[in-house]
Amino acid sequence: MMQSKIFLSLLVIGVLGGICVLPCQANIWEGLGSALAGQLGGLWEQSEMELLGNYCQYRVRPTIKRWELYFIASVLCPGWTPIRGSAQGRSRTGVVGEATRDFIRKALASGLITQEEASTWLSK
Repeated sequence: MMQSKIFLSLLVIGVLGGICVLPCQANIWEGLGSALAGQLGGLWEQSEMELLGNYCQYRVRPTIKRWELYFIASVLCPGWTPIRGSAQGRSRTGVVGEATRDFIRKALASGLITQEEASTWLSK
């Protein structure tokens, strides 16, 4: 009789403990999922900048190449020229700078800007 009461008490404690633990684990997985989604969403970027007095846009997106993370960036100035600068690299911020320099090189080659205007961007 005493053993059955002890067994029943342990069973009740185990069930109640399991019920209390399950919501906590669900919150852990939910928090982990939202943190992971936030990190993955942060890999893409689309923003604006001013380039030589003109409104321009840049976009960055991730890609996988040989099982490594790379970024592809493009820079365009829709109200100014159809030229598009592009670059690919391992650094998310570095690839934007390289795409901007590619845009400047193409604008210089097409005669849209002068060597003096280009030199400040190409020396960076």
